[in-house]
Amino acid sequence: MNFKLIEREKFTVTGKTTTIRCKDSHIMIPEFWEECKKDGTIEALHRLSEGNIIMGVGEVPDNDDCFKYMIGAEMKQVKKSSMESMTIPKSTWAVFEPVISEPQNVIPIWNYIFNDFFPNGKYKFAHTPDLEVNKKIDEDRYTCEIWVPVIEKQGNEYNNFPAKISDWNPKQAQLRTLISKPDRFDDAMQLCLDLHSVLHCSEVSSMSFPSYLDRIWNGMTANAFITMPTSKDVTIAWNIWHITRIEDITTNILIADSEQVLNNDWLGKLNVSVTDTGNAMNDDEILSLSHSLNMDALKNYRNAVGTKTRAVIKNLNPNDMKRKVNPESIERIKNEGGVTDHSESIWLLDFWGRKDIAGIILMPITRHQIIHLSDSMKIKNKILKLQ
Repeated sequence: MNFKLIEREKFTVTGKTTTIRCKDSHIMIPEFWEECKKDGTIEALHRLSEGNIIMGVGEVPDNDDCFKYMIGAEMKQVKKSSMESMTIPKSTWAVFEPVISEPQNVIPIWNYIFNDFFPNGKYKFAHTPDLEVNKKIDEDRYTCEIWVPVIEKQGNEYNNFPAKISDWNPKQAQLRTLISKPDRFDDAMQLCLDLHSVLHCSEVSSMSFPSYLDRIWNGMTANAFITMPTSKDVTIAWNIWHITRIEDITTNILIADSEQVLNNDWLGKLNVSVTDTGNAMNDDEILSLSHSLNMDALKNYRNAVGTKTRAVIKNLNPNDMKRKVNPESIERIKNEGGVTDHSESIWLLDFWGRKDIAGIILMPITRHQIIHLSDSMKIKNKILKLQ
């Protein structure tokens, strides 16, 4: 999508505000516009503002749940007492080509911005309010121009990890080469951590821009997580459960010989009794697990697993790489319910049992997860097309 950069000094927008739930923004924002049309806010803003421009202003969320959203304008008269004002700081904006202001036209641009423009480009979000600049073109129609505040990425922010999923394989091959060389151990572990950061929410590795998992999670509704678009697909909820259980099991039992993150407390939060990786589940079982899972808890569980994995990786030494998996650890996985007796599940014990620690890092800690996250992105795109 085409865009241009515009720099503006500080300015003030005055209008009506509401609180928007992040996960429901694609529904709540259009509803708020309709409300403001019906209650006379839009008409009042046109009367009091400069020209025919009305803005939707989204404040940076204080948390992952909600943000403040304003429909307002730059005023030429004293504001109405019922309206609020918001100061927009001096910023550089990426301004995208205008479209007719309808949800079906605007939402795809936001999806592109956070799923492609920021992750794959040279700019990152500047964490100041974003704008939907609506210009009236006739009695009932507006054009919408999306303004996103940006700053240019610096050094390792731009090159630290694969910007596109197609870049993953060369990085994985590089890790495979480095991990077998004791004199390149530090480089191998740093590359491992860089790849691992792609697989988890950015907060796990303190990245300042969205990870690949963030790109999947952003804009997802509760229903989308549990949707199986075709009989050939799984659900995104199952994919995330599957890779997180495998990371928890292999990192903490096979590499660190420590306790798994998953315990009875986590099972209660997750609202499930299942403890295995889900390898042998049929479609009905996948859907049942997906409907049961508390997605907020699953995100928190994955964050906890990712955080612990990074600590384990940082504590390894070159001699660990050729250390064989302990047969007693393999038995622990079965005893603790990490696999079932089903043939499509129990084979994992033989597969993991033949590996050394370097092999576990290569598969499943890195390679396995990106396969399922790539699949999750494909499922997300299918769901967006169905909406």
